[in-house]
Amino acid sequence: MDGHDEFVLSLVDAQPRLSGYIYSLVLDDELCRDILQKTNLILVEKKSDFQPGTNFLAWACRTAFFEVLADRRDRGRDRHLFNDEMLQVLAVETEKLLETDDQRMDALGECLALLPENYRELILARYRPGGSVAVLATALDKTPAAVSSLLSRIRRRLADCVERRLKEWSLA
Repeated sequence: MDGHDEFVLSLVDAQPRLSGYIYSLVLDDELCRDILQKTNLILVEKKSDFQPGTNFLAWACRTAFFEVLADRRDRGRDRHLFNDEMLQVLAVETEKLLETDDQRMDALGECLALLPENYRELILARYRPGGSVAVLATALDKTPAAVSSLLSRIRRRLADCVERRLKEWSLA
């Protein structure tokens, strides 16, 4: 895979979190979509500035932050906008949350791999499209309450495992 393909994959992978980041700063769906589109154009234009091996999402968020600031400047001093200091605080905190989300996803992947195969298959089936408790109950010949209870125990086990992993990584 060449550098262009890696860049495109990184850009596509970052879209949901980048959109969430922008939304946290503007709190408006339409404005978020506009700024995301502008940000994507700038990222593609400046792809040669990105250093492979560094944090793509952090770079994309920084670019989006400057687009949010540019939008604020263009719209003038709307009294419903956060002041620049507050916007900076929100941006920094949101970036921290995005980093934590990446760590949580890594931990979740490890914890899913540690589950017994039948539990892993059940939890994955539940979150696939159409994977309702009722559908799973029918497939397993169990009551929906029994399946819900089992899923709850599996989720608790995963949550405990994720928290342990995050603590271990923070101590390392």
